[in-house]
Amino acid sequence: MSGLNHPSEDQGSKPAATANTQGTSNTDPAKSTAAAPVPQVSEAEADSALSRAYKQYENKKDAETFTEIIIPQKRHGQDYLKIFGLIMAFIILNFIVMTFISMLLPISLIGGAWLVWWLASATSREFEYVVTKGDLDIDMIVARRKRKRVFSVKSKELELMASVKSDDYKQLQKQNLKLLDCSTAADSDKNWFIVANYKGSRTLLLINGEERVVANMHRFAPSKVRYNKMAGL
Repeated sequence: MSGLNHPSEDQGSKPAATANTQGTSNTDPAKSTAAAPVPQVSEAEADSALSRAYKQYENKKDAETFTEIIIPQKRHGQDYLKIFGLIMAFIILNFIVMTFISMLLPISLIGGAWLVWWLASATSREFEYVVTKGDLDIDMIVARRKRKRVFSVKSKELELMASVKSDDYKQLQKQNLKLLDCSTAADSDKNWFIVANYKGSRTLLLINGEERVVANMHRFAPSKVRYNKMAGL
């Protein structure tokens, strides 16, 4: 009896074996799938990225506390009179030389032309505005060959700064203040003015209404700089 096969046992074992086979086949793909590689960053690359981020932060911080702008100034009526006078003097001088000392005419022409150019180019002016933590320095650059400091004021010594379209400017024009024009054009309604003492004189300064300059000074002297970013004033 013990040697006989029992069909019920064989049939019961076959489904179990089939289930085990299916279970194994279902798990094989998951086991065979490799995990996605994690990118490796070297220590040098990490330091470089950190250095770039810090440099960007420092540049942004410096931009908020340091501003430098160079603006050209249009020639005034007196400048054109000076140039006209130089040209007339050049013509008269060479006429006299040609009449009485003709042998010196080439020297007179070359030397006179160079002198006229040198003196006339001095009517070309630029102004450099430098604002450092609210302190303003202005240099005048003549013909791009000569520099001279013409104005300087610290934020704590500033009396008032506002647009020339304000009522304050109209009132200040009636006062006996020393006028210093460091703008592109004195009659521009986009100019701003500054009132401060410079070298012992109460000075009314005109500058271009450059937003970066105004915003920098407003940051360190908000009660004295009448700046409204939303209104553009």
